[in-house]
Amino acid sequence: MVGMATPRRPQRRRQTSKRGVNLLAIGLAGFVVGVVLHVFVVYAVLGSGGGGNTSSPNDNNVVDIPAPTVVIPTPTATALPDRTSCEEIAGTQYRSTTERDWYRANCIN
Repeated sequence: MVGMATPRRPQRRRQTSKRGVNLLAIGLAGFVVGVVLHVFVVYAVLGSGGGGNTSSPNDNNVVDIPAPTVVIPTPTATALPDRTSCEEIAGTQYRSTTERDWYRANCIN
């Protein structure tokens, strides 16, 4: 076995796209950009010192004015007067028990 060449290890190639762009570098750059954007979002949400309202009414000439209380009246049904004509009542709903009793006493034979 003298004179036989030892097999060469294949060289490790970097993963590239069809255009030869290094995919590892693109993935790393995307990760870094994502982390930076998250840091900006956290800073914007929390602001300075935790996001609580720590200002007093005299800070920056801002005065908290409470919202006005709005009272919405509940609608009530206005009772219609009882009818006293058999033709008006026939085939309709009774407006009251008094009207029903009058109709039964005077219009039903």
